[in-house]
Amino acid sequence: MEVVRRGRERLARFGVEGAEKLDLFTALLGGMVNAQHANDPGGVRWARLLDEAMDMFADHVGLPR
Repeated sequence: MEVVRRGRERLARFGVEGAEKLDLFTALLGGMVNAQHANDPGGVRWARLLDEAMDMFADHVGLPR
């Protein structure tokens, strides 16, 4: 619960608020981490996509570049 609280606070600093946006962020990040561990442990197959995924999230929630 502490991790969720901190995540919510950090996203709110950038104007990203609301349970749906936090859930989307959590699912996106968690899904990528799980895919990396399950499909390419020790590699970078999914990790290399993190910046692009975060850019897509930022665009979706309306953050400036």
